[in-house]
Amino acid sequence: MTDSVVAYARVSSKEQEREQYAYEKGLKIVREFQEAESAKGAGRKVFNDMLAYLKANPRIQYLLCEKTDRLSRNFKDIATLDQLMNDQGLVE
Repeated sequence: MTDSVVAYARVSSKEQEREQYAYEKGLKIVREFQEAESAKGAGRKVFNDMLAYLKANPRIQYLLCEKTDRLSRNFKDIATLDQLMNDQGLVE
């Protein structure tokens, strides 16, 4: 069975690498979120859309991103993501 995964890219030019990584690990990217805005402040629209999607789809077990620092640019978003990971058992 192939596990489902959501992919998040704040700025991405390596789509093929992500897809190849997911394929090699037996993961299927079911949704991809991309944004190109600054992450200095909390409240990134696409980031928040991704969080809402993950909350609505608790069977998703993984969040794939090129670099973890793309996710954790401010404290509020780090705390929100950490809480979601704990609540839904997302794999780090």
